[in-house]
Amino acid sequence: MVAAYDQLRSEGYIDARRGSGAFVANVPPDHLLSARSIAAKPLHPSKNDRQTDLRPPEHRPLPFSPGAVDQDLFPTQLWSRLLDRAWRRHGCNLLNRSDARGHVPLQHAISEHLKIWRAIDCDAEQIFVTSGSAEGLRLVLSSLLDKPDRVFLEDPGYDTFRRVVADQRHEAVCCPVDGEGLDIAEAERRTPNARAAIVTASRHYPLGVTMSLARRLALLDWAKRTGGWIIEDDYDSEYRYAGRPLATLMSLDETERVIYLGSFSKVLFPTLRLGYVVAPQGAVDLFTTALRSIGSSASMVAQPALTEFIESGAFASHIRRMRRVYGRRLVALRQALDTHCQGLLEPAGTDGGMHIVARLSEKLARDTSDIELSRRAHAAGLIAPAISSHAIEHHDVQGLVLGFAAFQECELANGVRCLASVLTKR
Repeated sequence: MVAAYDQLRSEGYIDARRGSGAFVANVPPDHLLSARSIAAKPLHPSKNDRQTDLRPPEHRPLPFSPGAVDQDLFPTQLWSRLLDRAWRRHGCNLLNRSDARGHVPLQHAISEHLKIWRAIDCDAEQIFVTSGSAEGLRLVLSSLLDKPDRVFLEDPGYDTFRRVVADQRHEAVCCPVDGEGLDIAEAERRTPNARAAIVTASRHYPLGVTMSLARRLALLDWAKRTGGWIIEDDYDSEYRYAGRPLATLMSLDETERVIYLGSFSKVLFPTLRLGYVVAPQGAVDLFTTALRSIGSSASMVAQPALTEFIESGAFASHIRRMRRVYGRRLVALRQALDTHCQGLLEPAGTDGGMHIVARLSEKLARDTSDIELSRRAHAAGLIAPAISSHAIEHHDVQGLVLGFAAFQECELANGVRCLASVLTKR
C-alpha cells in the first residue's frame, strides 16, 4: 500500500500533506501521456531516486533563468540503471554509428510517443535523431533549401535559429509577432519569395503566445500555394497546465510541407543533448542524403537508455510529475509578482511552458528600458532577459522573461522581492 501511494505521488496523481493525509492532485487530463509499454517489465522511479541535491551551489541556475529544468527531480538512479543496462547489452557497438539517423529502436519509440502525445502520424523512418534543435535546423536547411534562400523568422524570436540561418548563408526575413503569432499574410506582402518559415506555433519564444487557428491555417495555405516549407519548433509543448495539448502544425498538414523539431533537453536535462527531426514522408530521401554529407553529432551512448525510458512508461510518468510541480510554481510566481511588483510589471497570461513574460508598466517603460533593467537584475544575481534583446527590428514590446521551472516556491518569492527592489532603484 505504501509503495502504491509512493508511485502515485511520484507520477503527480496525489498530493501528500504532512499531518493531513493524501489528496487527489489537481492535474489536467493526461490520457494522451499513457505510453504504450512494450517492455517486459515496467520501469518506474523508486523512492530512492528522489534524492537530495548533491550539486555545489555554483552549479545551480540563477533565479528566473529561462529554460532551466529542475534536475533534482529527475530519476537519476533509474537513469543510471538504464545506462548500465544499455552498455552491458550493446557494449562497444555504442562506439560505432551503425545508422546516422539514430538508434533504430529510439526512432520507433519517438514515433509512438508523437502519435500518442502530439497526434503526429509518422513512421520510424521519418525520425532523424539529432543533438538538439540547432543541429536539427541545420539538417532541415541543408536538405531542402538552396543557398541563399529567404527564410521567415519570428521577431522577437529564438536567437539560436537566427545564428543557424546566418551560418547556413540564408537570408533571414524578420516578421513581427502579435497576440496571434506570426502573421504570414503580412510576411508575404513584405517578401513574397521566401522559401521557408520557422515558427514556434504552440508557444512562441519569448512572448509565450499561441498561434491562432486562423493563422495556422493561413500558414499551411501559404506553404501549399508557394511550395514553401514550415519548420515547426515544439520545444516545451509537454508542459501545458490546463486543458488538452494543442494541435501541432504537422498534425494539421495535408500536403507534407511541415517539418517538426523536438528536443529532450527541456523535459529531461539539457546535457543529454538529444533531439529529433520528423521529416515529411516524401522528403526522407533528401534528409538521408544530406545527413550522409554533413554527418550527425548526436551521441549514441545514451540512445538505448532513452529508448527504454520512453518504452517503459517512465518518460510519461516523469512528464506528469513535472507538469504538476511546474504548474504549482507558475502559480507561485504569479502570486509573488502580484504582491511585490504591482504597478511595475504586467505578467502575461499563460497556461503552459517554463517561463512567463512580464511587460513593463507604462510608467516604468517611460523611465527606463527592459535591457537596462535586465542588466541591473543580473548585477543583483538574477537572470531576467529583456524581450527586446531577442528582437532584430521590432522592439516595441518591453518586458522581462522570467523562468520558473527550476525554482521552488520560496526561491521564486525571494527572487521576486529582489527583482522589485531592482525595478524601484534609481
